[in-house]
Amino acid sequence: MNRQIHYKNKIWISFIVLSFVIILMFCIGYVYFNVPLRTQIYRSIFKGNWNLVADGDTVYATGYCGIRKYLIKNGEADVLAENESFLNHRMVGNGAAVKDGYIFLACRSYLPGPDKNDKAGYEGKLVVMHKSDLKILSEFFLPSKMNDATVCDSILLLSGINRFILFNINTPQYPQKLSEHKSSEYKEYQGTAVWKENGRRYAAFTLFTLGIDIWDITDNTNPKFLKNINLSDVCGGNKNIQTLAIKAHYPYLFATLAPMHNVYFKKDDVRGVIRLDVRNMQDIRAKAFYIPRKDYWEPMPGDSHPKSIDIYNDNIYLSAATSGTAVFKIKKNGDLQYKGLMDVSFGNDQIFPICVTKSAFLVSGDWNWNKIHVKNLKN
Repeated sequence: MNRQIHYKNKIWISFIVLSFVIILMFCIGYVYFNVPLRTQIYRSIFKGNWNLVADGDTVYATGYCGIRKYLIKNGEADVLAENESFLNHRMVGNGAAVKDGYIFLACRSYLPGPDKNDKAGYEGKLVVMHKSDLKILSEFFLPSKMNDATVCDSILLLSGINRFILFNINTPQYPQKLSEHKSSEYKEYQGTAVWKENGRRYAAFTLFTLGIDIWDITDNTNPKFLKNINLSDVCGGNKNIQTLAIKAHYPYLFATLAPMHNVYFKKDDVRGVIRLDVRNMQDIRAKAFYIPRKDYWEPMPGDSHPKSIDIYNDNIYLSAATSGTAVFKIKKNGDLQYKGLMDVSFGNDQIFPICVTKSAFLVSGDWNWNKIHVKNLKN
């Protein structure tokens, strides 16, 4: 009798253990193949940064953390305010632009799939906040993921998947849409730079692997396409390269240059900066400046580095993943001189993004963790 009871107990225990293993494997498989759920779980723990914007000595960090406002002082970053209420499990803060007492936040879904950008759950959002306390003033859903935000005078420019949109922000709480350009082919309008010259206003958009588009946005109700800068033409026929971020430093624009994942440490792996000379809009000239291979860093998850850029005192700083930042000097003739890598975190952090404050502090975020590193560029 005891043997029968013991045998039955063993069967029940085996059944329970087997059932538990099957259920566990099913749950793991379900989470693994359900990208939205997987991302939501992962990013509820690892609330990394996607973008940093400096406004004097105040820095706004946006991303899976929502938005955080830091005061950079004496080499430290003090949190002044934060807000993630607008995320709603589907949105992340991406590009941000500051104008007077307001901040305009471009948001995107973290769901994958460029073909799904116009479907419910994949839309983008424009969020307007008070920059003092990050209180939300208004929110507007937009038809696709938004990647960046830039302000020039009273014009707000948002770039996104397949489109860019111009708004009038004379009444900041209620931006009025002036025009929207939607590409007839798939394009990722990523980083933006805006500048003015000879009474006209221009905008440049990085397009990932499709180069850089230049537009005349003087007539903000009817922007006009001027030119595409093909990366392959600039880099000797190399077709395995991309660009994500761009800065205006008239008479030049400087954009990141990075390899595609499939060519890491191969012949087509080039990293550095693309310089555009925009003094003559009828003859825009592009030139690439490269980081030496001896300073190449190991790849990290996500898009290739460099993918974040800022400029201070004629020095260009690029995100360099676990190697910190790469630095170029802008010479008097506009050419760039590579100065080397600069550690900014004193660890093995995955540095992204970066910006420089008015008081010469280089501020960097982390791809995974919601933490900020500060380095004094005057030392």
